[in-house]
Amino acid sequence: MAGQIKKEIQSSSHRGLRWRKREKKWEVRISLDAKVYSLGYYANVKEAAQARVDAEMHIKEGSFDIWFAEHRNKRATVIACATCGKECVSKNGNKKYCSRACMPRPSRATRKLDSCLTCGREYVVERGRQKYCTPSCRPNYSKTIGSIRSCLTCGKEYIVQAGTQKYCTISCRPRQQKVETTRVCLTCGKEYVANSSTQKYCMSSCQPNYPKVIGTHRPCLTCGKEYVVNSSQQRYCALSCKPGGARLAGTIRACATCGREFIVGDGKGPKRYCAVSCRPSRPKAIGSSRICAACGKEFVVVTTGGQKYCSSSCHPRPPKAGTIRACVTCGREFIVGGGKGPKRYCAVSCRPSRPKVIGSSRICIACGKEFVVVTTGGQKYCSSSCRPRPPKAERIRVCVTCGKEFVVVGRGPRKYCTTSCRPHYPICSKKTD
Repeated sequence: MAGQIKKEIQSSSHRGLRWRKREKKWEVRISLDAKVYSLGYYANVKEAAQARVDAEMHIKEGSFDIWFAEHRNKRATVIACATCGKECVSKNGNKKYCSRACMPRPSRATRKLDSCLTCGREYVVERGRQKYCTPSCRPNYSKTIGSIRSCLTCGKEYIVQAGTQKYCTISCRPRQQKVETTRVCLTCGKEYVANSSTQKYCMSSCQPNYPKVIGTHRPCLTCGKEYVVNSSQQRYCALSCKPGGARLAGTIRACATCGREFIVGDGKGPKRYCAVSCRPSRPKAIGSSRICAACGKEFVVVTTGGQKYCSSSCHPRPPKAGTIRACVTCGREFIVGGGKGPKRYCAVSCRPSRPKVIGSSRICIACGKEFVVVTTGGQKYCSSSCRPRPPKAERIRVCVTCGKEFVVVGRGPRKYCTTSCRPHYPICSKKTD
């Protein structure tokens, strides 16, 4: 019975009402234009529900701002601060202190003390369910960083840099192989090998929304002659009808591979090679063998990019802080600093300086006058008057109001010859004393 009473107190069927356990009152809220308004705290559910109904009614009428200001003034009461006794105004009925300085804060001496389950040392409880003094005392805390492990693939020992590290380098990680499954096409019923888990059709032409234009007849955009479409993007019957292709059709060229001369065809014939066998095929990088640029060891390429090194240990990295290097300019040895310190030069004076453009003198391209460069970019003219500008186009239009012809300069959307022809032009009279 007690549980049912507590459930009735802490929950309500009205929208926008929420029970506040600390104040032991109902809080009413409402949102308008992505902003939440607090309508106050009420001890009675009916009063709280009525405040919500009144707010919704004024929102529909469009007078919510005026009603909300009057509502806050009515709810405002003068109370005495619970700490210093100073009088202050409570707008929502839940204020107890005049400022944050008067709010009581739990001191460290009054906080709860507990003993760690692992080491038994006493500590101050910072959170509600804290059982251990430090994270290192937790039973599942990873204490493997910095330890030595053996790689699961090659068996080589390495220093652990992460808690779940099992392999010494990226090349030792096993790659997941694709499982080829056989499926039946939903359109033609033909069996095919699926490349992905969502593939349902054997080819793109079997898809229901695929543009089936291959094999159909189209008129050429240049000569109007009908032709059989060989690809979905074909718009011309021959290369001679294509813009810029007439100069290639029928010309004699030399093959880029074997050097034999051939005639360029009208259609989709070869342009640089005499036959398909002369076209160079792209080398497949993955699976091929290369030589490491650092140690000279032969390795198998794993990635599609330009892999140059056999492992991450051979990859050149910036020097760590504290190492000794020789300056590139003067040859003096220096210690590499941490952060954004020098890496190749011992001092700023040894760095090669860029040619300073600002302040140098140049000759204007338009007037031939010598001027001083002000900007870092490629300044070519001494002033804006010497810079060439494209001429503005002049067009003749007819006024919508009076029908008079006028000249429009540029691309402005003008419809009237003067401002007085505009329909909503304000006619102001001068005030006389």
